[in-house]
Amino acid sequence: MRIIIMKRIFLLLAIAMLALLSVACANDTTSNTTKQAPQIAAKTTYTNSLAGKKILVAYFSATNNTKRVAEEIAQATGADIYRIEAAQSYSANPYDDKDRIQKEAYENLRPEVKAPLPASEMAKYDVIFVGSPIWWHQPAMVVCTFLESYDLSGKTVVPFFTFKICTSVVGVSGVSGTSPPSGAYASCAKNP
Repeated sequence: MRIIIMKRIFLLLAIAMLALLSVACANDTTSNTTKQAPQIAAKTTYTNSLAGKKILVAYFSATNNTKRVAEEIAQATGADIYRIEAAQSYSANPYDDKDRIQKEAYENLRPEVKAPLPASEMAKYDVIFVGSPIWWHQPAMVVCTFLESYDLSGKTVVPFFTFKICTSVVGVSGVSGTSPPSGAYASCAKNP
């Protein structure tokens, strides 16, 4: 009897957790023109740890959700900003390119970056925030191409991700391993 009660309590807690998660990332019914980027609270202790460091926010964005977050981070940190673009551009609606995106993700492909940042320019930065939407449970593969193009030794790489309008840490595992000697929190990994 006690086990049955415990199972029911566990089930109720699980249902409550799912309800909370679904509300937290529910579809926004406002139009795209009225959506605002999430506000980033720049804590004094955080910004003080960046004092004197050259910071770059590099991001890829198909629908401009990641762009809005990148702009907020750049404003909060005083960083330079760079938009990562694929040499063969994606549709404004990623679902129109779903076969291509899925193939890139599942086959671990590296699409070419259009107008990459010169290595000499990248070398100037101490901290690099890297943003991407989550596509097929990992970052857009062009972001991995971007990261793998540079020697990130001694740099701090801080990834951030968007999924629709919710930020996500789901993709962190999809970006670990690009430059092991770096101080990266995460980077892009090629599957074995």
